[in-house]
Amino acid sequence: MTANRKITALLVCLALLVSSVVLTISVSAANAFTLVGKASKETVEPGDTFTVNVDLKNNTGLAAIEVAFGYDKAALKLEKVENKINSFAFTPGLSNIWDASEDFVGDATLCTATFTVLKTAAAGDYEIKIICKSAAGSDADGNLVEVTPETTTPAEVTVKLPPVAVKSVKLDKTSASMFVGETLKLNATVSPDNATNKDVTWKSSNASVISVDKDGNVKALKEGEATITATADGKSASCKITATVKPCDHADKTKFDAVDSTCTKKGNDEYYKCNDCSKLFDKDGKEISDIPFRALAPHKGGTATCTAKAVCSVCGNPYGDLLPHDYSADASVKEALKTPGTCMSEAVYYYSCGRCFAVEKNDAHTFLGDKDPENHAGGTELKNEKKATEEAEGYSGDVYCKGCGEKLQDGTVTAKLEHKPELVEAKKSTCSEKGHSEYYHCEGCGKNYADEKGETEIADLTALELPLDPENHSGETEVKNAVAATKDKEGYTGDTYCKGCSALLKKGEVTEKLKGEEDGGDKTPGDGDKKPGTPDSVPDTGDTVSVALFAVLAVLSSGVLVFSVTHERKRRKRAM
Repeated sequence: MTANRKITALLVCLALLVSSVVLTISVSAANAFTLVGKASKETVEPGDTFTVNVDLKNNTGLAAIEVAFGYDKAALKLEKVENKINSFAFTPGLSNIWDASEDFVGDATLCTATFTVLKTAAAGDYEIKIICKSAAGSDADGNLVEVTPETTTPAEVTVKLPPVAVKSVKLDKTSASMFVGETLKLNATVSPDNATNKDVTWKSSNASVISVDKDGNVKALKEGEATITATADGKSASCKITATVKPCDHADKTKFDAVDSTCTKKGNDEYYKCNDCSKLFDKDGKEISDIPFRALAPHKGGTATCTAKAVCSVCGNPYGDLLPHDYSADASVKEALKTPGTCMSEAVYYYSCGRCFAVEKNDAHTFLGDKDPENHAGGTELKNEKKATEEAEGYSGDVYCKGCGEKLQDGTVTAKLEHKPELVEAKKSTCSEKGHSEYYHCEGCGKNYADEKGETEIADLTALELPLDPENHSGETEVKNAVAATKDKEGYTGDTYCKGCSALLKKGEVTEKLKGEEDGGDKTPGDGDKKPGTPDSVPDTGDTVSVALFAVLAVLSSGVLVFSVTHERKRRKRAM
């Protein structure tokens, strides 16, 4: 742009100057532009500093612009304005002027304005208006023409005042006296006057005696003392109040006439009530603590039974006691049954009430009913029983009542028994019990046979008995001759004997002497004690020769047993 064009743009802007701060940028005459203000902080306090950016938007060409700021000077102070587009020549002042040798095209931040919140600023929302006082841009022929922004958007901030704490609370009274029933207004002063939270809460130390409401209105309810406390933002002040009863001459009293009682409502004697102090007096003028109520009148009318009380003819409520049961009715009913009758004895019944039929259930007051021939007692017995045999049928027998002798159930015929001998296996003899050879026994005829078909009868089973086997010990064993070892003598574990035949089965062993405390061993409880009847030394009941002989006899016995079993099995096979 030539020097003449620059001078012309400057003259256009000066011609449009208004008395406020202005920012100037050139814009194409064909298109408008917008100015948008944006604060760096949304919320500020007195003394804070913040900035406002003026943004150029939708710009297609701007040669010069003059911009001012509109704001509340009682709350804000403009400190400075800084240019943000280097291609513009910037002239700060009440109206800020920008001009360029060529049109500036595009969006950019035009400037940044710095503001300070004044200490005296009031709380509230504030606008910083962006005022375009003039602007110039090139038209299609390159000539400068005046242009205006399409829109301008102000910046906004909110000023919030810091909280001011309460420093003190004072009451217009620090003590007071009241009569019961009187009221008093306490006034609280909160300092400083610009404190943020000046809300006052009231509290009585004895609300049942002296009460206070949310506005500081005090009322004496009864005789006594209480401290009223006013509190604001943690600070408080108190007033001590004493309530007394106002002296009364009881000159103004209301009379209450005597009233008779009924069975539902108490009446009262004649009395008086003071209208000033509410105290009560009897007809003679003596002070009383309560209304002189009379006792309720008794119920009357109605008739009681053994199941229901009498009903009062005045109030309709039941009263009094039930009539006693007479227990004179001898009703033979299920509810009164004590003991059922049987075929041998009569039933026993309790007496019942003749009015309501309640059962007395007194074991000493009963009467007899009838016998029950269907209820048999005394147990049963079996008659005419006959066991079946192989030759004839049997009979199970008839069941008879043992009490009355009546036949209760017929028996049934049982079939003849089958002749079927069953094998009774051979039993080995032991040292104390004889065994026997195998044989067959028939349950039907009760006889014993040598063969399964039952052809050879054995009349005497003793012929099948086997001799005792002294080597086949059975049953339990017992230990004899055991001796406990002591520190002075050896012990003995004892010999094992068969309890069936008393034969020695195993000899015991000698045990070492116990170690005494002087030898470093533990002393065993009972050391040196000896069971009564035990020998002082191990009996000489055998030696190595006896043990060897016993072993030979055991081997021979086992051989004999094996031979006997083998021989018996061969005999059975031949018999089959």
